Parts: sequence; C-alpha cells; structure tokens
Amino acid sequence: MMDIESIKKIAGKRGVFWALFICVAVFGILAVVSWNTPQEKTVKTVRSYYVEKGILEHRAFFEYNKFYKNGTSMEYYPASLVKDFALRYRFTGKGGNYSFKGFVTYYVNLGKEKYVMWEDTFFEKNGTNEKNIKIDYILKVSELNNRIEKTLKELRIRSLRHSVVFEFACGDFKHDITFVSGQDLMHFVNTEKTVKKPSYTYKVFNNRLSFMGFSMGVGESRVAFTLVALIMLPALVFSYRMRPASNNISICVECEDVQLRDKDIITLRNRKDLVNISYQLDKPVLRKGSDYVIVDEDVVYIYRTNSSNSGKSK
Repeated sequence: MMDIESIKKIAGKRGVFWALFICVAVFGILAVVSWNTPQEKTVKTVRSYYVEKGILEHRAFFEYNKFYKNGTSMEYYPASLVKDFALRYRFTGKGGNYSFKGFVTYYVNLGKEKYVMWEDTFFEKNGTNEKNIKIDYILKVSELNNRIEKTLKELRIRSLRHSVVFEFACGDFKHDITFVSGQDLMHFVNTEKTVKKPSYTYKVFNNRLSFMGFSMGVGESRVAFTLVALIMLPALVFSYRMRPASNNISICVECEDVQLRDKDIITLRNRKDLVNISYQLDKPVLRKGSDYVIVDEDVVYIYRTNSSNSGKSK
C-alpha cells in the first residue's frame, strides 16, 4: 500500500506549481494595480465663498418736456420722450478679462424653434481688471432704431423679429440684459445678477496601497510587487515545463528483472496514472516486456499493457 511519506511527496509536488501560479498571479495583479494608481492625489476643499455681482444702471435724457428731468432713472420710460440713455455697468468679483457689448439679434419663430437670421453688434468694449469694473456707454435711441429699420428692410423677411441685448462676461460670469422698446414704453430686463461661488484650496497627498496589513507608497509598491512577480516567474515556467504534457513516458529504462519481494504492489489502471506518478515521485519508469514499473522504496506501481488492469494486489 502507499505509505504516508509517498502521499506527502506527491501532494507536495502537486502543490508547488499551483502555489507558484497563485503567487505570480497575486503579485502580478498587485503590480498592475500599482502601476495604474497615480502616485499622488489632489484633494479639493472649500476654503470660503465669495460673491460676484453685476448691475446695469440706466438714466434717461428726454426731449424737451415739462414732466421729467434729464438723468432720471425709472423702471419704465415713455418711449415718445426718451432721446438717449446713459448706461453704467458695474461688476464686483474676482476680475480678469472682461467684455461688454450690445447687439441686436434678428430671428424667426417656426413652431417652438427659434432661428437666428442675423446678429448685429453695435457696441463692444474689452479690457482687464482685478476686481471692480465700471463701464459707461451712451445709448442713442434714434440711431439704434434707424439701424434696426435699415437691417429689417435689407433682410426682407415679413415675420422677422428682433431683440436688443447687452451682454457682460468675465471668466465664467455671464450677464444678459434685454432692452425692450415698445410703442409706448421702454425698459430694461434682468439688470442685476448675483452669483455666490466657492473658493477652493488644493492639497496634494501621496497615494498608498495596503497589502496584508502592510502599507506602502505607490512608487514603492510598483517596485516591490513587480520585482516579486518577476522573481517567481522563472520558477513557475520551470515547474510548468516539468509537467508531463501527454501520456508519453519521458524517462523509461529497459531492465531484465525487478525485485518485488517484500514490497507493496499497486496495479495502475491506465498509462496516464503511470506518467503522473513518475512525475510526482520523480522516479524513472522501469520496463520489463509489456510491464511498466515504478519503484518508490517499499511501494511498487505496475502498469500492464497486455492485460486488463484493475484493483490493487500485493
């Protein structure tokens, strides 16, 4: 019968390949993870909040009349009396590059869709400022109306509409003010805009990876995991190549006689078992006629090719 030592030997040799395979796989995966993990991470936190605010101030200059004084600011202005507007746009915020412009958009409504046919910019100012911005502009109503009438005639579209917009932009702050001029009244829409924004601080930390209770930096883990995987890889390849690839017997010795006295004899059922046991025990196969024999101390394994192999005998 097969003794305990033989069983241990076979089990031990079978476990070597799989132990190496698991180790190489684990450390290979860890190496891939470490190489795909950035060495540093940036953490963004809110430090404080600040306010950006834009406001358009408007005052009208009138044709001669006895009701309104020049420089009067109103929510609605009588269209028949207004000559010019004195506009002042104020912006308070982080500052930077800014632009302030006035333009007329000519468009057509088709169902729910709005199609812009033309856009005419009649005023634009650009600049750079750190925090507080102040822009003045005189809007001459009669000149603007003449410009609009001329464009409408040139486009020759009956259903054409138009809107007058003043747009201020500084960084990601954008403020649109619409100037509405009707037959009776004039007014400005959306003259104020306030935005509360966060101010961030950025801190850079070194990323770390943990494995089996050990923590190390990403740079160190890349070297360590890759090195261990590379060291184990040749042993894994060697162990794999030593495995029998088929039922062929790689080491077979012809002999005249085999001493079987006082030995436990195990009869093998097939050729594959013979090859596997020879590999696991690291023992040569002895051939006597049609019988193949493996001797392992007090145990003998026999595979007979010319008879039905079954069971176990002593």
